[in-house]
Amino acid sequence: MFGGLLMRFSLELSWVVAVTFGKQRPSLRHISDITFKSPVSINSFVRLTAQVVFTELNHAQIMVHCELLDLLTKKMFTTNVFHYTYEYSNVLQEVVPKSYREAMLWLDGR
Repeated sequence: MFGGLLMRFSLELSWVVAVTFGKQRPSLRHISDITFKSPVSINSFVRLTAQVVFTELNHAQIMVHCELLDLLTKKMFTTNVFHYTYEYSNVLQEVVPKSYREAMLWLDGR
């Protein structure tokens, strides 16, 4: 599968998360840290998940995680990680990590 298609899907998902989190229409300010860890074939099952990992004043960092299902082993593995920064007109609520995993994502998003 072409990497640009995964980038488009991840951008659209990050936009939905950004609008839902901020309760307003944000502006995309930065695309960073796109990692292509393994190829994705056309007939693959892909799962995209997104979450807000860091906020500062009126900016939010959203990470999109792309996983692929290996049909032979029935296991999921990471193929891509995308990071998007959105800017809002108002100050956002602060993201506070509640677990070790969330703290690591918070640090990565910072």
